[in-house]
Amino acid sequence: MKFSLRPQTFVEWFAKWFGLAPVPLVHTQLYALLSRAVYEALGLGVFESIGHEALFPEEIARRSGLHEQALNPLLRVLESAGYLRHRRGAFSLSRMARKWLLSDSPDSVCDQLLFMREMGHWHDHLPQYLRTGRGLSIHDSLEASDWDLYRRGMASAARLGADELGRKIPLPPSATRLLDIGGSHGLHADWFCQRHPALRADVLDLPQALVGSLPHERVHYLPGDALTYPLARAEYDLVLLSQVSHHFSAEQNQRLARRVASALKPGGYFVVVDLLREIPGAQPEISRSLVSLFFGLTSAATLWSAAEIQAWQRAAGLTILTPKNLFTLPGSVVLAARK
Repeated sequence: MKFSLRPQTFVEWFAKWFGLAPVPLVHTQLYALLSRAVYEALGLGVFESIGHEALFPEEIARRSGLHEQALNPLLRVLESAGYLRHRRGAFSLSRMARKWLLSDSPDSVCDQLLFMREMGHWHDHLPQYLRTGRGLSIHDSLEASDWDLYRRGMASAARLGADELGRKIPLPPSATRLLDIGGSHGLHADWFCQRHPALRADVLDLPQALVGSLPHERVHYLPGDALTYPLARAEYDLVLLSQVSHHFSAEQNQRLARRVASALKPGGYFVVVDLLREIPGAQPEISRSLVSLFFGLTSAATLWSAAEIQAWQRAAGLTILTPKNLFTLPGSVVLAARK
């Protein structure tokens, strides 16, 4: 995915065509302010106040408790960015905004955005990270009050591709035991248990990440560190590591792969799902490059290539299966290996 400038007036078209538009100012000032405008519109209840109605600005201001004069330019920003529709003085949500930014939508990413809104101060560490290479290690520094929002944010992200992911993960027909490492939201474990009546799932995650996790009669939560928690030998038919490997170093990922291989039953699967590093020499993708920078900043880690992940699985004595791309999570791949 690449961000592009799309002129809306003749003057803007002329400036872009002849190289007169100050693109760095657009990237730094306008994009940054647009990002903040969307965050605050969500956090201050503008989208929820409008909901499925068409409202005049004074009513939106009244419902959200905001100042009408200050709110008006925000509404215009959101309209120009495609979040709102404007007709006869009233504003309504666009289809895109209704899909992603209403809490009652099955596709809502509200919790993920609300978490990132609260953690915006992480970006202030970027100069130090670039000078020293030392990231924030956020899982060691989150306050107790942040963890519930973190878990809900991760659940919001996991929900996006849950159905496709579940369909592309191999599971033996007679499977009875699943281990989800790092899935504190319980969504993947619940998805498999609903479709496999004989299956029981364990979810292993940091203790603070499990506070408030959704209960399920066949999902058991294990508080602990994936690198040290004692795992029984030949216990699981499937071990899932989804969107976690980028938090670990190469040595830690290799060690974890060996632990998982020991915990698998014969014929069981170790499945790693993650966004992959760009192929060297390929045209860089702005979204993937930004995510890689963000992971380095927040976890002192990085994205890995398919070859690196499969090398850890192979070194643990597992047989590599054909990778599967995820279309609902572009850039992410299902990397399965069988014992």
